[in-house]
Amino acid sequence: MMKYEITSHNFIPKKQKIAKPLDVKSLDQENILLKEERNRLIETLEDIQQQISVIEEELNNKEKELILSKDTILSLEDNLSKYEMLKDDLNKVDSLKFEINSLSSQINRLNKENLTLNKENLTLNEEIESYKQHVQTLYLILLVLAVF
Repeated sequence: MMKYEITSHNFIPKKQKIAKPLDVKSLDQENILLKEERNRLIETLEDIQQQISVIEEELNNKEKELILSKDTILSLEDNLSKYEMLKDDLNKVDSLKFEINSLSSQINRLNKENLTLNKENLTLNEEIESYKQHVQTLYLILLVLAVF
């Protein structure tokens, strides 16, 4: 027979627990089953603990690899920045080489112009000396004429 109890003004039937017969044979059998299940659960637990320890070891190895990778990345980034600085320096050297070549060609052009001007200066100095001799000759002629 079902019993009813009041819950929020409703009558809900309450289930009754069926009592099992308590004899020694069934209890021993249940005890053996529980021991077997306990042993099986202990073995499963040990397997899981071994798996956890293996996974923890792998995790530690991965953490070490990660740290090494970070160090490697930092080293590579440092090398990359050094490379960039060297590349910039090389570009500056190339621009300076171009500027040196340009200045060298200007120096060569100016040296040629200077040589030409020196030759012209020598020619003009020779002409001046020639004119001076002509002027002296003309003075001498003028003196001779003035005396006579």
